[in-house]
Amino acid sequence: MSYYLDVIKDFPIGLWKLDEPSGSVAYDISGCGNHALYVGQIVKMGMPIVSGGAHVNKIDSSNYIQFTMSKDFSGANGTGGFGTFDTYDNDFSLEAWIHPKTITSITPILADSNGIGLYWDNGNIVFKLESERIDYSVPNPNRVIHVVGIYSVDSMSLYVNGSLVATQSISIKFSNTSMSLSSGPALSGEYFLIDSPAIYRYSLSQTSILSHYNNVLLSNDEQVSVPDLGELFKAGERYQEIETKYVYPSQSPWDTFVYDNDALSYNKKNNSIYLNSGFTSGEFVEDMVLNITKNYVSSKIDWVASSGVSVYVSETSESGPWLPCVNGSSIPGFTQGSSFSSNKILYFKFVFTSTNSDVYLPELYSLKIYFYSTKKMLGHSGGSTLSISQPTVGSVWDIDIANDSHPIRLREGKNGVRPKTSAFYIDAISQNRNIEMIFTPKSLSSGYLLFNKTGSVETALSWAAGGAITKSNISNLYINGQDASSATNISSYLYIGEPNYILIKTTAAITGQIWFNGKQLLGVRSSVLDDNLYQNIALYSNPLISHQEHYDLYIGKSASVAQGSSMEMTEESVATYSRDRIVFQVI
Repeated sequence: MSYYLDVIKDFPIGLWKLDEPSGSVAYDISGCGNHALYVGQIVKMGMPIVSGGAHVNKIDSSNYIQFTMSKDFSGANGTGGFGTFDTYDNDFSLEAWIHPKTITSITPILADSNGIGLYWDNGNIVFKLESERIDYSVPNPNRVIHVVGIYSVDSMSLYVNGSLVATQSISIKFSNTSMSLSSGPALSGEYFLIDSPAIYRYSLSQTSILSHYNNVLLSNDEQVSVPDLGELFKAGERYQEIETKYVYPSQSPWDTFVYDNDALSYNKKNNSIYLNSGFTSGEFVEDMVLNITKNYVSSKIDWVASSGVSVYVSETSESGPWLPCVNGSSIPGFTQGSSFSSNKILYFKFVFTSTNSDVYLPELYSLKIYFYSTKKMLGHSGGSTLSISQPTVGSVWDIDIANDSHPIRLREGKNGVRPKTSAFYIDAISQNRNIEMIFTPKSLSSGYLLFNKTGSVETALSWAAGGAITKSNISNLYINGQDASSATNISSYLYIGEPNYILIKTTAAITGQIWFNGKQLLGVRSSVLDDNLYQNIALYSNPLISHQEHYDLYIGKSASVAQGSSMEMTEESVATYSRDRIVFQVI
């Protein structure tokens, strides 16, 4: 069942796809007619969050959305309100999919000007009902979040990513005389993404909330490439060669680190460490004994925590000096292109900070530390490998490879392959005519997206500062479902900081080392792009018939309508396992 059908069966009085290409009206598809208003303009930001949508919307200080709830289930005006002085005895639910991006201060996600609704505040999801407020510090704020706030007359509840995270008893009568919700505006210079907000004039059940959340997670990336015999490179721990791994709290319980720490405590329910009420900061240090004789060449540190948690490393002592770690990246000093210390002890310092620990709760849930003797990833199918080699010129040449895999539309930052001022390659064992990827550019600095030399034929796709495209041995280029084969400037097609679907068709087949994010020839590396993110790279020996089909699968677009003189059939968001032929016969 498609996401929108899943929501409509729960009878919202407002559901907005926010897929309009232009104009000022955001149409309500619930059937109630509560159409919304785009203030400013529609700012598209690439792939939708929920399946079946056209794009996601950017909300900033000048471009936002206003929702006026004037109609009831039958579409009649002036009846069946909620959230006002006259309707305090009427339950309601608010729902939205958001990606917080750069917002920090309190920002309306789906909220009324009188303080009723869903907000984002300094790493917290907030559900406010005038004087009543629930805060939840999100464990992983750098990805898409599903949020539902429920008012049930004598209680209020907040659900995040399908789970109940907070609830409390209340006794209030609203002072509102009318209800007008909005998404945004944000502060100047800040923005967030929103998709498919919905409003219900009753308490949405936990079963329905979980169903809505799980619907977006149904996407299976292997279903895109495998039926067309693609060789897929999708980051994940099982496809890497990891020499040594440390996992907390599995290997060492958290409570042993903070049993005598006044500022920090162990949360048995969440199996986490958090900053105590009344403290603005706290820290602890963990030392780790390494076996340097294993000839490590690279590393990675990865943690799950809410805002306000930072990690530092020292090779010297438990007093420092300290270097900051980047979540999901290599440990400073333990990266390819640098010499590992002979010191067998590493010290890690975990710092918790908050301006108000009663509201903004820094909490550390898990930590993983990896050491590699080789930096390589195997493909999901076939015998090719994704790797990196040291250039004859340049010393920084590492990449970060994610250990977990997430659906593309959830925009998880720690996903896929991210070069570190470097480039990487796939050592293809067969000839290929199509290269497919999900590409999230950090910037549009100049350099090579793709380079290969097979025999005397060079295959390349690069752009200059400003986006002017240069390509060779490329017959077709498709970006986000658009034919960009004749494009002269890449900036007209790519969304910065957002996942973009790219399909490159070569004129002549290519094999051997296919380089990404830079050019390497005869050991010399040049024209390296920024530290961009690459996901779901796939190689195809045979040309793909349709570029649109794969992009539609990634965004969960509805299947085509099959119709004839006596029948019509349609289905949305079918889970595709293989493309078997189905024959209908009229008898």
